[in-house]
Amino acid sequence: MRSLFLNVFDIGSILNVSSLSGIRGTYGGTAYTGSKFALNGFTQSFALEAIEHNVRVNGVCPGYVDTEMGRNGIRSKGEREGHSFEEQFKIESEKLPTGRITNAEEVANTIAYLLSDAAENIIGENIILSGGSVMR
Repeated sequence: MRSLFLNVFDIGSILNVSSLSGIRGTYGGTAYTGSKFALNGFTQSFALEAIEHNVRVNGVCPGYVDTEMGRNGIRSKGEREGHSFEEQFKIESEKLPTGRITNAEEVANTIAYLLSDAAENIIGENIILSGGSVMR
C-alpha cells in the first residue's frame, strides 16, 4: 500500500473542484453544501501533508457557471421565487459586480493555472470564481 501512496504523490499537483457553496450556505443545499465545506477543509489539510512530498494541493470554488448544472440551479431558484429561468438568470447576473455568470472556460483556465508551475507557491488555497458575488 505504501508504494501506491507514493505513486499518487509523483504527480506534483492536485486540484479539487468545490463550489461557492463550500464557502457559504445555500437554501435547499444542506447535503451538497456540507460536502463542499468538507472538501475545502480536506483540501487545506491534505495540502499540509502533501507539501512534504513536493505536491501542491488546491481547490477552485466556482459560483454559478453557465453549464447545465448551473442553469438548473438558477431555474430552481427562479421557480422558488416565481420567476422564469430567463428572469432569474438576468437577476443572478445583475447581482454580480462583473454583471455576468462565469463560463466553463474561465473555470478551466483557473484550473490550468493552478496546476502549472506558475502557481508553485499557491498551497492549500480554495480559489473563488464568482464574478465578485462574495463582495455583495
